[in-house]
Amino acid sequence: MIKNFFKIKNIFYIKAKTSSIHSSIFNQINIFAENQKMRKLLLGTLFLLSLSMNAQEDDTQRRNIIKTNVTAFAFKNFQLNYERVFTKTFSLSVSYGMIPEGKLPFSSLLPNDSEVNLEEVELGGSNATLETRFYLGKKGYGHGFYLAPYYRYSTYKVSNFTETIDMETNGVVYDTVDVTFKGNSTAHSAGLLIGAQWFLGKKDNFVLDAWFLGAHYGTSTGDLDGITDRTLTSVEQKQVQDELDNLDIPVVKYKATVNANGANLKVDGPWAGLRAGISLGYRF
Repeated sequence: MIKNFFKIKNIFYIKAKTSSIHSSIFNQINIFAENQKMRKLLLGTLFLLSLSMNAQEDDTQRRNIIKTNVTAFAFKNFQLNYERVFTKTFSLSVSYGMIPEGKLPFSSLLPNDSEVNLEEVELGGSNATLETRFYLGKKGYGHGFYLAPYYRYSTYKVSNFTETIDMETNGVVYDTVDVTFKGNSTAHSAGLLIGAQWFLGKKDNFVLDAWFLGAHYGTSTGDLDGITDRTLTSVEQKQVQDELDNLDIPVVKYKATVNANGANLKVDGPWAGLRAGISLGYRF
């Protein structure tokens, strides 16, 4: 009887011990499971933070921008620009612009001149611009307001520029002579541009660049050859020479040379220009 009692007691003890062990094991498992959840949550959080940091890092690493000046299309001027962002506040860009040879834009709106028909003048050219930008805003890296010193090299080709000159004897006009010029000119200039650039789209990969105002100043040279519509006498050459020597060209220095079949103009003087417009582009 007593022996059986101790057996039963031992059985309950073993069960209790086993239950305690199971409870301890389950507690450890639960703690481990909770730790696993915490680990997963922590790892997940770190992963998301890593992605966020990588996204920010990638965003600052997208430092290449290609743009075109859309407002210049109205003036038959096609421009392509590449900008490389080096730091938060500094970038360097190069651009190339081309004007296909053709009639002057909006020539019909220009004032009429009895001596020169501007609607018949043809103009073409190109320019290359090297520009440094200093971004002033908090975001930087190609975003925000900027100041941009720049250098520009320009070439122009003009043709069908006709000057009509009256031939006179004793103050009486007896005939007219047309001198049709064509030639080339080049210019070197430097200036300063003020503007602002914004990133658009969900991924900030589209670019809007607004040039508020830019001005440049420099020097230019040109060489124009003119052909007359007929052979000139020595007296007529003198009259053409006098007329060309008194052309109303402010500031610019030029020298005219006349012969029986035409004339030559060599131009040397200052060069100035303005810049304004809107460019659209892509950032990568």
